[in-house]
Amino acid sequence: MVASAMHTPSGRSMEEAFRRSLPHPSRQQVQALLAAPALKGPLRQCVQAEAQAAALMAGGDGSVEAVHRSLLSALDQVPNDTPVWAWMMAETLRFLRWMGDWPGVITLLDHLETVDVSDLGPGFQVIAPRQRFDLGMAQRDATLIERALDVVEQRLGHQPDADAYLEFRYRRLMYLGGFQHFAEFEQQMALDDPRLRAAEGRLGVRLVALEFGFYLTIGEPDRARDLLDQFPDPRHHRLQCLRLAVYEQHYDRAHGLIELMLKDGLEPVMQREVLMSAFRCALLSDDLALAHRYLALLEAKHALLPGQQRELGLLIALRMGNRSQARDILEQLDPQAATGDLLVPWMRLLVQEGQLPKAGSLLRRALSRGRPRALLFPLAFAKELPPDRLSALWLEIQSPETPVSALVLKRTPAKTIAPSQPQIIAQQVIGSSAAMHTLRQEVAALAQRRETILLTAETGCGKEVVAQLLHQVSPQSKQPFVVVNCGALPASLAEAELFGHSKGAFTGAERAREGAFTRAAEGTLFLGDECW
Repeated sequence: MVASAMHTPSGRSMEEAFRRSLPHPSRQQVQALLAAPALKGPLRQCVQAEAQAAALMAGGDGSVEAVHRSLLSALDQVPNDTPVWAWMMAETLRFLRWMGDWPGVITLLDHLETVDVSDLGPGFQVIAPRQRFDLGMAQRDATLIERALDVVEQRLGHQPDADAYLEFRYRRLMYLGGFQHFAEFEQQMALDDPRLRAAEGRLGVRLVALEFGFYLTIGEPDRARDLLDQFPDPRHHRLQCLRLAVYEQHYDRAHGLIELMLKDGLEPVMQREVLMSAFRCALLSDDLALAHRYLALLEAKHALLPGQQRELGLLIALRMGNRSQARDILEQLDPQAATGDLLVPWMRLLVQEGQLPKAGSLLRRALSRGRPRALLFPLAFAKELPPDRLSALWLEIQSPETPVSALVLKRTPAKTIAPSQPQIIAQQVIGSSAAMHTLRQEVAALAQRRETILLTAETGCGKEVVAQLLHQVSPQSKQPFVVVNCGALPASLAEAELFGHSKGAFTGAERAREGAFTRAAEGTLFLGDECW
């Protein structure tokens, strides 16, 4: 054991407390120990190097190379002090990940896994698996992730109540949700929910964040929206609102949230997540200039992961029509076209390649998960397809087995009106301001009239919610409520979608089809987003 020369009682007690807290000392403990004049020798060098790295990663000034050398030098000073060495190894790995030095991460990680920590506590036994898991998630490598999970199960499976073991139960949920193993995620959540919720405070995690992401992934944004009240911290609440806005492709709202959050003093992890959401938003909205703007911010403050660099290359390749490069990148990132955020680029590529049946098949599968707004978007890329080929693609997805009208446009008829109409309205229109009170009165009055109603408001304010409510409390509530997303429907297809067409009306029209007005019948037709 390497000892440091601390002679005062207060110094010894601080060092003892620090060692007891390993491998997860608090920032306050590190700063207090660093400020102790009596702290000498290798331990001081380690604490000083860690503090410099933490300050630099938090946005402070300093030389990346100098801090890197300082961390490696500190490691060399404590080869026989296993607890301090393991802690420094974890901090050095964290710094290398922040730098984006992935070869260095792998080299150190392989070395760390050769050290026997079986005599130390559970926290030490998960240092290497934790780093291996994070590396696997960053590179979307399921093999690395499952290896880390298996190691923890072998080492700590007999201690199911240990915080280190519970942490990896949470990480398993992250993996299952992130890699879209939906059934396993739900089973695991049901199994681990009570224990993890009881340990959330100690672990510093929030199950609700995983649930929120899961609902977005499976195409249930309304269930995700219901969880927003469970994020009391304004920063975390805005972050989930941003994820929802990106999912629903409300780009104006998303960019407004991004600008607001970037003005706040965010910790590095959240700042990185916001910037990546911003970059992804620009990627999906096909805005190359904006993508470069967020890329510059990311490069200035964080190291881009290899997968993130490939995403930028994907955007450029699609924009330039470089199909071979785009396919190479997509097959690296998502070879099975299973990741929700990359379905739009996949469909754009298939459209560019002229593979309309495959594009239609992918779109039908995606629509069955409940993501109409995001996934009808590629049909609006008229610059990539002439109108006749767009029409052919539209018809391609209109199979008798899974017609788009059943998946996207026609909603479940509203339930029979409850005896108390004001009570229904009050449950849907929440708020005590004069404006909300006026809105409730107007809904109650207009619902009884058979007239065309114009709803105007900024994107994301809930126009469709009000339209559904008008239908629900109207005499036509048992009739269909049909939605047409005009913003996602190409102008060349508007007439056929709204008014229908007969067999042979245009190239590819092999069967007749009713229009939205006919499908709405005696019910309600909602024309959403901008019209042509």
